[in-house]
Amino acid sequence: MKRIILLSALFSLSVLRINAQETDDKHKKVALVDNRPPCQRNPDLPSFNIMLPDSATFFNTSGIPEGKKTVFIIFGPECSHCRDFFRKFFIGIDSFSNIDFYLVTPIRNLVPLRSFYNEFNLSGYKNIKIVGRDNDFFSMDYFGIRQFPSIILYDEHKKFVKGFDSESAIRELRN
Repeated sequence: MKRIILLSALFSLSVLRINAQETDDKHKKVALVDNRPPCQRNPDLPSFNIMLPDSATFFNTSGIPEGKKTVFIIFGPECSHCRDFFRKFFIGIDSFSNIDFYLVTPIRNLVPLRSFYNEFNLSGYKNIKIVGRDNDFFSMDYFGIRQFPSIILYDEHKKFVKGFDSESAIRELRN
C-alpha cells in the first residue's frame, strides 16, 4: 500500500512539473506576440473597400494616390462625441489643404450616414474624398479602433504615421 501511495505521489509530481513547464512555454510564446494593431506592424496603406452612401458604389483604398497626406476618420454618424468633433473640425478644414480625408463608419445602417452627409454638407469640401461604410469591419481591426472618432494619418507616400484620438487630432494635424 505504501508503494502505491509513493508511486502515486511521484506520478502527480511529474505531471505537475510537465504542466508547469507547458504553462511557462505558453507565457514565453505570449510574450513574443506583437500586440500592436496591424497598421503599426505593416506601415503600407492597406487595400479595403468602402461602400458609398448610394449603397451601390464601392471605393477601394488602393485607388488613393500618393503625393498628399491621407487621413481616415473612423466614426459613428449618430455618435454625439463624433458630431462634436466634426463641428470643430469643419471650422478650420480649409487649413488642411495638404490632406485628403476619408470618412469611414462601420455602422451598418446607411440612413444615419446619409443624414450626416447632408447635415454637414460633406460634398462641399474638396479635400473630403470619400464618405462611406466599411462593410467588412476591416478598419476596426486593422487600425485597432477602440473609440469613435479615431483618426489615422498616412504620409504622402502612403505609409502609416500615427493614430489619434479626437482631442489631439485637430491640433496635431494643423502642425
